Amino acid sequence: MENPIRIGLFGYGVVGSGFARLLEDIPGAVISRVMVKHPFLHQELDAELLAGHLHDILYSKEIDIIVEAIDDAEAAFTILKLALEQGKPVITANKRMIANHLPEIIRLQKRFNTPVLYEAACCAGIPVIRTLEEYFSPELTAGLSGIINGSTNYILTAMERFRFRFDHALQLAQEAGFAESDAALDVEGKDAVCKLSIIVRHLWGLHVAPEALLHTGIQHVLPQDLRLAEQLGGVVKLVAQTRKLGPGSITAFVLPRLIVKGTPLYQVLHEYNGIVLEDINGDEQLLYGKGSGAEPTARGLWADLQAWRRGYRYSYPEKEPVSLAYDQELILHFSLPHGAYVPPQVQEQLEYYASDSRYRYFTGRLSLAVLAVGSWWKEEGISLLDISAIAGDEAELKEQLNTLMLLRADIFQPV
Repeated sequence: MENPIRIGLFGYGVVGSGFARLLEDIPGAVISRVMVKHPFLHQELDAELLAGHLHDILYSKEIDIIVEAIDDAEAAFTILKLALEQGKPVITANKRMIANHLPEIIRLQKRFNTPVLYEAACCAGIPVIRTLEEYFSPELTAGLSGIINGSTNYILTAMERFRFRFDHALQLAQEAGFAESDAALDVEGKDAVCKLSIIVRHLWGLHVAPEALLHTGIQHVLPQDLRLAEQLGGVVKLVAQTRKLGPGSITAFVLPRLIVKGTPLYQVLHEYNGIVLEDINGDEQLLYGKGSGAEPTARGLWADLQAWRRGYRYSYPEKEPVSLAYDQELILHFSLPHGAYVPPQVQEQLEYYASDSRYRYFTGRLSLAVLAVGSWWKEEGISLLDISAIAGDEAELKEQLNTLMLLRADIFQPV
């Protein structure tokens, strides 16, 4: 029998403690030392297990590998750098740290010939990064779309199926351990866009900082949006998308999107994630599984641990250079409070079709480039929804919206 892997664990919150519980039932690895920010909050840990300083773990010859599971992205990066300098591999679930520092992390891995694995940082237990590395080349891939944040999906499911208000659904997600300690990271799309940044690097070979990717979350989604989606035969999901636009050009963004019944992402509910990979022939593959919570993330960390033991590391193959562009057009729906500011050039492209005592409702075909140059559409009270899924032609769209206008007393009644 192989000697057990000796782990130095940083963090003992939802993810760290979940990983420790998993190891209790699986032979082959043991936690030798644990570093926590507030030891007095972890009376369940034996005193001899707790490290007094990070050097007690990073410089110890009794530690084979580092598992990092803390919230602080910059502190996590410091741990990673010091670990690689000591020749200790790192497994992490910290998507913000990976997304913000991936080019330097790649250089550090090459410099010290020591791997970093971070499958759990993207979609918990769903092996999206390994799938992209091993099975999908950019030459044969048309794009990817997915629900990659379990917390927002949990919230939207609660709002849509049980008519919970946003704040109540968010509270439930936090109590269940699905939401980040800072809820804004989930609901404003920051968590999803970090994951998308990592995916873009592994799929297309392009590193784009998360803040440079066009995105918003579900913080402004209205009950009316959910009712509208029902009338259109679908549901609202926060969806990350990246597609090849042409030779040397890709797009990538995160927006609330109408998902119609019968499509792969429609049945992705609660804290589950779903990723649809499309090849150049239009064929699709769905990756599906739990994307949030202690157990799925712990399984992702364990999978990376076993992959490292087998000698696996990311290859980061050289790919044809591409650049980020926002030339793609979408059919967008806007719920605008009375008096809300909309740039004149955008107003000209929108068509009004209904209103109530608080909002006016518009739709229009807009280039993503229009959204990329301003932030007016992220202001408090303004709701944006990508309804491109129902766009056949302009006449069909107008007919559908005219029908909705006749039904607006039911559709737009606040829940």
